[in-house]
Amino acid sequence: MYNKFACLPGCTLCVDTCVKGALRKIEDRVVIDRIRCDACGECVRVCPSKALVIVGTYVRPEDVLKVVLRDREFYERSDGGVTLSGGEPLYQPVFTKEFLRLCKVEGINTALDTSGYASWKVIEGILKYTDVILYDVKHMDPQLHKRYTGVSNDLILDNLKKINALGIPVIIRIPIIPGLNDSYDNLSRTADFILKLNSVVRVDLLPYHRLGEPKYELLGS
Repeated sequence: MYNKFACLPGCTLCVDTCVKGALRKIEDRVVIDRIRCDACGECVRVCPSKALVIVGTYVRPEDVLKVVLRDREFYERSDGGVTLSGGEPLYQPVFTKEFLRLCKVEGINTALDTSGYASWKVIEGILKYTDVILYDVKHMDPQLHKRYTGVSNDLILDNLKKINALGIPVIIRIPIIPGLNDSYDNLSRTADFILKLNSVVRVDLLPYHRLGEPKYELLGS
């Protein structure tokens, strides 16, 4: 949920409606407390100017599969398949597992794009339906990783080692962010770590871009 347009002057309907106390009016914008907000949609319902909107819909794995199957001929001709990305698909493990399973039933190759930050129990159950893993490696220093992302990299690197032990093909993806992880020391440590993994088939260096900044502004970040 985010502010799409400026609010009507003096209107506080959404703020008054929110029983969670998650909304505040500042000038012509509504500020949303993401911790308190449960995305119930009541504020969107009462907003007369449609300044507040909810993006996204609830779907079932089989609903997404129907869309995917429209391109079956393309997959067969290109020897391609489906990549489940996000956000973080492992944050919705039940949906992710079932959707990938349905793809495999249909004979469609599958790839999972993930940060690797999930319990091994969650990951292990999904891997049986995954042909290729696209795996983010952002930083080798656990303290700096926590400073920049909010979590240590211990679980992420440990999961990567376990995936490697299973022999599932892995494509490492490294977002290169100037001043944060592009130092010679960090890249050398990253390379040393990757060279010990025999299931890595490719390493992609991703240039930093600012395409997400308009989203951050809409979300009030």
